[in-house]
Amino acid sequence: YLVRHGHVDYFAADGQPLDPRNVPLSALGQEQVRQLAQLMQGLRVDRALCSDYPRAQQTAEGLLGQRRVELQACAQLREVRAGRLREIDPQHLQQQVGYAYDSFADPQARFMGGERWGDFERRVISRFEAVLAEPDWQDLLLVSHDAVNRLLLGWAMGGAPGCAGALEQDNACL
Repeated sequence: YLVRHGHVDYFAADGQPLDPRNVPLSALGQEQVRQLAQLMQGLRVDRALCSDYPRAQQTAEGLLGQRRVELQACAQLREVRAGRLREIDPQHLQQQVGYAYDSFADPQARFMGGERWGDFERRVISRFEAVLAEPDWQDLLLVSHDAVNRLLLGWAMGGAPGCAGALEQDNACL
């Protein structure tokens, strides 16, 4: 089961940006997770992984509920790293943000001036393939982020490089 974390607020009440590595679920995100947990209540899960960011961990813990399954938080499942927005030329900022996934097919391109897509893909897919090779589990819960899940969905479908840019998941989406 592939899940994107619940809703978060990336900006404080005063409009200041928050560090995306540390933001927790918002009240809306917590409610989304509660509703998804109800939907998943009868599903079997015997292996659970998530990104090591708080929003993914909170989502996974909420979905696991009373299940006696160890949750493993993995740095390899973190969201793709963006560069610093203040370092992007203001004339190109709207293009860089609004079309951030358009360069997904180019392994040398950087996500909003940050991590190279090729490095991101190697990091995520190598961890996922290692999990697939592990014995003794049948039903996996994997909770991560937008770009991670796009990449995994594209990979699982056998899509062409970059097809992940066209895939989306809503917050707390199964």
